[in-house]
Amino acid sequence: GLIERKKLETFNWPFYTPTVEEVVELIEGEGSFSLHKLKTFTVGWDAGCDSSNPKVRAKYIADSIRAIAEPLLAKDFGAAIMDDLFLRFQEFLVKLVATSKREYLNIVVSLIRKASNFNVSH
Repeated sequence: GLIERKKLETFNWPFYTPTVEEVVELIEGEGSFSLHKLKTFTVGWDAGCDSSNPKVRAKYIADSIRAIAEPLLAKDFGAAIMDDLFLRFQEFLVKLVATSKREYLNIVVSLIRKASNFNVSH
């Protein structure tokens, strides 16, 4: 009831998290760079929050995501519902962080540009 069903059903927020293999394939397929190094590491959704209290951790995560997502969501659904929406999200997160550790996977690459086959004169 918070959001009109039609708006919710037509909402499109393209978000895709590639695998390491997909990143390597894209770099190699494009051809301009050689892959020098590739490292992966994980960061907890609540990294930087020093509390073990699930409610505090959930608020920290919800506030972090809100900082990024609110302008996009408000554009489609209206600013008036944002407080209630993120409060509900925070309540959902309390249960999630109390039972499991959630992490982001980060992929860091170092590339070397391949020499070009042509000279550019100025």
